[in-house]
Amino acid sequence: HSLEALQVASMFPPGSRPARKQRVVLLSPVLDQETLCTLAAARVELAAISLRWLTRASAWPPCRDEVRLHLGVDTGLGREGIRSTHVATVVKRLLSLGSKGVGAQPRWTIAGVFTKWCCPEDADSMLR
Repeated sequence: HSLEALQVASMFPPGSRPARKQRVVLLSPVLDQETLCTLAAARVELAAISLRWLTRASAWPPCRDEVRLHLGVDTGLGREGIRSTHVATVVKRLLSLGSKGVGAQPRWTIAGVFTKWCCPEDADSMLR
């Protein structure tokens, strides 16, 4: 997965960024602080799909640029995502990491929330 993150990061050389209207969201986990900051500088948004990753990444030194996350929520399938019982705690933690200090820029921002549905083609099954 780290290779995928590095490949995406290499698409945006230092100083370049995607067009303002273009949103790039990387669904693979980022395994190190340098790659995280490279992606943040390129305005690539990241999926946060595990509590363990968020805990580890939040301990890394802050990036110069804002880290924009899409919070993946496990809504019961047992696949990747933050368990729904942990979402409130995770959001509070991310908001505290994003709070501004004196002269500082926000470090983390929740840019979106997503989940995986069991069977999106069958609305009745999704409502059970």
